[in-house]
Amino acid sequence: METDFIVQKIDLRKHIQTNIKSQIVAWAEFLADADRMVLHAVFLHAQQLRAVAAARRVSVDNLRKQLRRLVEHVNSPEFQFIAKHIELLPPPTQAIARKCILQRQSISEAARELRLAADFVRQHRRMALPMLKVLVMGSDSASLENATRLGGVS
Repeated sequence: METDFIVQKIDLRKHIQTNIKSQIVAWAEFLADADRMVLHAVFLHAQQLRAVAAARRVSVDNLRKQLRRLVEHVNSPEFQFIAKHIELLPPPTQAIARKCILQRQSISEAARELRLAADFVRQHRRMALPMLKVLVMGSDSASLENATRLGGVS
């Protein structure tokens, strides 16, 4: 399924349109398994929060907060841009961006899992978004300036 950018703010207290739900489910494919299962349970399988919370052994309030954070995460421009273009990154930066940005792992967790030095992971995590912006927008100076302004090249 082609994923489109979600541009509107999503209010979980109100009915969410089917096309927005399907976009959330599509973007969930880039998340860690546990996070993806939560979004699938709620948005794909329409399970009640109470049932999902009981299955995960957490309170409904905690699940609601987690759900809000996950929806905000997949709705963020950074997440969507990186998910859409991650294949353009070199392999080590791609793996780090997948773990740290898309799957929300800490630098130390990603370093341990990828068997890399934490400083290496930190540097590549910081470079991933600006590098992608330059690769996608082109390497002219205007694009580089925009990538620096939007992505934070230091």
